[in-house]
Amino acid sequence: MSVFDGFDDFMADIMEQWSVPGMAVAVVQDDEIIYQKGFGYTELESKAPVTPETIFAIGSSSKAFTAMCLGILVDDGLLDWHKPLRQYMPDFELMDKFATERMNAMDLVTHRSGLPRHDLLWYNSPLSRKEIFTKLKYLEPSKDFRSWMQYQNLMFMTAGVLVEAISGKTWEEFVTERIFEPLGMTRSNCSVDDTQAGENYAYPHSKPFDGDLKQIPFRNIDAIGPAGSINSTAADMANWLRLNLNKGTFNGERIASEDVVTEMQSRQMPIVTKAMMFPFLDTHPEIGQASYGMGWFIQNYRGTKWVHHGGAIDGFIAQVAMLPQKNIGAVCLSNLGGKHAPIAVCCNIFDRLLGKESIDWSGVLMEFTDKAIGKMKEGHQELQETRHPDTQPSHELTAYVGEYEHPGYGVLTVTGDENGLAASYNNLDFSVHHFHYDVFMMQQDTEYDQTPASFISSIKGDIEEVRVQMEPNVKPIVFTRVPVKEEAAEPEAQPEEV
Repeated sequence: MSVFDGFDDFMADIMEQWSVPGMAVAVVQDDEIIYQKGFGYTELESKAPVTPETIFAIGSSSKAFTAMCLGILVDDGLLDWHKPLRQYMPDFELMDKFATERMNAMDLVTHRSGLPRHDLLWYNSPLSRKEIFTKLKYLEPSKDFRSWMQYQNLMFMTAGVLVEAISGKTWEEFVTERIFEPLGMTRSNCSVDDTQAGENYAYPHSKPFDGDLKQIPFRNIDAIGPAGSINSTAADMANWLRLNLNKGTFNGERIASEDVVTEMQSRQMPIVTKAMMFPFLDTHPEIGQASYGMGWFIQNYRGTKWVHHGGAIDGFIAQVAMLPQKNIGAVCLSNLGGKHAPIAVCCNIFDRLLGKESIDWSGVLMEFTDKAIGKMKEGHQELQETRHPDTQPSHELTAYVGEYEHPGYGVLTVTGDENGLAASYNNLDFSVHHFHYDVFMMQQDTEYDQTPASFISSIKGDIEEVRVQMEPNVKPIVFTRVPVKEEAAEPEAQPEEV
């Protein structure tokens, strides 16, 4: 009798519960791949089957790869985890001057910079990685440096910039040459553009809580790549698990030192709030309090050490997890965004291999999702209750039209006429609705996806700035109106000389 008896039925049930089009699973135990299989479809229309070789985006599960890149540079003698970054990147600068001078490589990959996410700065941005890097000094921190774990993508992007500054190779080149190639991860890449140039890849899908399952466009996040742009297969990721479970060796070849891998899988920062990506598990008696290592979350699972990291980008969710003390690892990749099914899959696999009675993790996660939706609706209702009805904007709507700029966040453009307004930011389009006085709501998709924008007048009465709550943990981002350039007058015609 196999521990995987009935697993196909379990997968069929969980994919139906969560409306997941396709999943791929691989399991490692004692340095062997003991199970790998694809389930469902790469897309709804063609119904091409998922296999262990199907490529999925792994999102933030990429972070451990970036941390290991830094560790390899430490092994090479080119980087010291604890030396200030400015010794390697003199142009590194944050708003917090103390953090600028003292931040080191370990700070980058342990989420202790003091910065909250500031994700709207990079999401769908046309800027390059280096251009985003130059914007960091304009971002307000929400905590003191090294005082608090705050999940952060921009610092992992900076870790990729550091890899290039030290090695002379791009992060993409380095992770390919020093990790993918030695591990035989031949189908893995660092850009969805590369994925779509090949074959056998999953397409991204979305299912809003109040909508239908649908295929959506791929989201290119190359600029923030070291934080989340890797695409891989269950078969390739099984080799990544083997490397990490074997403390840096793969098929007898040392890729990273045991010291580096041990540090990556050790608790570096306590998570004093609930467990970030896994708040729904913190209160369960079988789950321990979370900390963060270096590119990994560290917890206990049913009495043994649990090292894991999820990944989410438009249309995809991944879960990569290990029980190092049991020499067990599992990966589950899916092509449906915003749903936590891969966590339930990996935990079910662990229950089987540990010989424990399976917990209904899918039910636990469904309950958490329902509560999260409920809180979102409550927040929307509370916001509506603050509205002052029967108020009017202080100006004609056309007075709000224009370009507004922030040195870090870039340009917010407001368009429209006397009949209504719209806005665009980082090539994302928003409808704009009057809320009260000079406060408008920028809405992208649903009524629950709204961002307040407050327009401010100058002493002369002209609209001169708009304050938008783009990062909830700091003050609103202030965009200042860009003066309209006057067109140069046509030169007067000169009489021809006789």
